[in-house]
Amino acid sequence: MLALAYFGAHCRAELTALALEDIDPAHCLIRIRQETKKSRRERIICYGPNVTPVLANYFRQLKQAGWTQGALFRSFSDRNYDTPLSVWNWSKTVRRWALDTGLPQITTHTFRHHRLTHLARAGWKLHELATYARHRDLHTTQIYIHLSGYDLAGRIAAAVAETDRKVAALIFQEPY
Repeated sequence: MLALAYFGAHCRAELTALALEDIDPAHCLIRIRQETKKSRRERIICYGPNVTPVLANYFRQLKQAGWTQGALFRSFSDRNYDTPLSVWNWSKTVRRWALDTGLPQITTHTFRHHRLTHLARAGWKLHELATYARHRDLHTTQIYIHLSGYDLAGRIAAAVAETDRKVAALIFQEPY
């Protein structure tokens, strides 16, 4: 669940609404059904190959438990066995992890923020990030991206390197 939260940049409602039928392991694709989105638009997104073995193991566990369709994430507890995990179950689980690891600021949405920030650092354009995050408005996507001064300085330096070299040549009277 954590792997899909991060690699799919899912919000908690999308994640907890996933059904077994929404996952296409052969192509590493996830169908986000329109009824699970505020925008009411269906989307197909991908997940990385690193998630494939984790999902394959999870699917084996579900099959052994007799589940072949319906909610992807279910309770294995005695009290709520076979019930789909709710957004509240997911929130409580993440909160427990956060406190156990000494990182109380982590929430279910942290994984979405981190994934989009990591993709921005990798050079993804804003419109690509917005499409991946399933945002209609680019301003919303900008809220999710947390680039540091170090991240920006490196990109600026690379972008203006040739111009800086020419200016330096003029300053020091070197031919370029």
